Amino acid sequence: MEEFLNERLAKVVVRPDGTLFEGLRAINEGRCGIAFVCDAAGRVVGTVADGDIRRALLAGKTLDSHCLKSTMRSDFVAVDESASRVEVLDLMRAREIAQVPVLDAERHLIGLHLMLELIGNGERRNWALILAGGKGTRLRPLTETTPKPMVTVAGRPILERLVLHLVGWGVRRIFLSVNHLANVIESHFGDGARFGCRIEYLREDVPLGTGGPLSLLPDTPGEPLLVMNGDLVTQASVGRLLDFHACGRYCATVGVRPYAVDIPFGVAEVHDGGLEHLREKPTIQMLVNAGIYVLGPERAAEGEGGCMKWSERRVLVTGADGFIGSHLTEALVKAGAVVRPLCFYNSQGSLGWLDTVAPDVRGALDVRLGDIRDARFVEESCRDIEVVFHLAALISIPHSYQAPESFVDTNIRGTLNVLEAVRRARCARLVQRSAQTSSARRSGARMTSRSSSCARSTRSGRGSPPGRSSLPSCCSSSGRLHRSSSGTWSHGET
Repeated sequence: MEEFLNERLAKVVVRPDGTLFEGLRAINEGRCGIAFVCDAAGRVVGTVADGDIRRALLAGKTLDSHCLKSTMRSDFVAVDESASRVEVLDLMRAREIAQVPVLDAERHLIGLHLMLELIGNGERRNWALILAGGKGTRLRPLTETTPKPMVTVAGRPILERLVLHLVGWGVRRIFLSVNHLANVIESHFGDGARFGCRIEYLREDVPLGTGGPLSLLPDTPGEPLLVMNGDLVTQASVGRLLDFHACGRYCATVGVRPYAVDIPFGVAEVHDGGLEHLREKPTIQMLVNAGIYVLGPERAAEGEGGCMKWSERRVLVTGADGFIGSHLTEALVKAGAVVRPLCFYNSQGSLGWLDTVAPDVRGALDVRLGDIRDARFVEESCRDIEVVFHLAALISIPHSYQAPESFVDTNIRGTLNVLEAVRRARCARLVQRSAQTSSARRSGARMTSRSSSCARSTRSGRGSPPGRSSLPSCCSSSGRLHRSSSGTWSHGET
């Protein structure tokens, strides 16, 4: 019999001729609230719980009585390996039981479902956002009166399956993004109490697309946010996905699944006009988006269009004493960010354009004066920083004409220092932008490929126009730094 059992299950198995004391000991040692009575062939013939033994004792039996066969329940509920978590939970709720054994075809005990484990024995602090606002136009007329996520599959709405699946993995706070026929969804789920969770609704007055509902979250999540399409029928391991994301310290994780495409024709592989190979009706294997994502808090804090919520974010701005940097610094402070300007110290001790910002803004800054070519100085400045705006390390634009070698040296060495410091400090985001390019665009000057190559942004965009305090749209996506063969670092999209 032992060959069919693992260590955990072996503790909860007793013989039909065992005593009540042996049954009670198995229940206690197994810590599952139940023991299984198995015959000599290892087949489960009954179950014994605390209540069964208590009733036997009240009927006059003693702990030494060999009466487990007459005490056990032979009409117990069991499932096979194919039963899903949702199905087992339904069974437990319907029968008001907390344990369901898993039996194979020969009725050997191969597993055990426990209510506490199915609903997440240990609540996760992660939130989940389910995108349920789509119109489901491809399923019309079915979706004219029923939202696509509420279409029934095997007797249960898809969205309800998703909610129960998340609850089963310990996710207790769930946001539903709704738009089309929102009242149907809201009336079905209410506040989520009867599903074992807290459900809140993000109401899209107009369709916001896949990422738009992030801007409707009431607050920035403290843990990675799970985002799922509302029409998924899945048994994905939510716990493993969240743990993978956390262990890798990724900014974003995308769930994928294998997908095969059968091509019904012979595929010719041609090189330089010659046929190299002919593959007859090949099958192409690929990974496709499964509609499940995990976003780090820094990514979940972004609304539609990639606009970050800057409140209390710790931000470093290099070149803050320049014209572009001063406007960016002022805009960040007014948006609620905690800003650390990194300024190039000059012989006059002046802060350049940074001296022109409003006094209340100037008093809120943690100004760092030093040489951006000093790697240690840059690394110390990046400590405890979440976002870095790197404005290409310019000393001044006129200086680039007077001393081009120093200008290039400052930009290249300074940029490499920033990249390495961002990597070491594990900053959430790097935005690299050429102040030279921005200034030239405003003045109408023509930029040559040579002059604009001194610094390249990770994602181009427009900076703040003169006299305005608005955040630029040049925020790059969070990414990882990739080392090249030359030993330098470049910023890549995740």
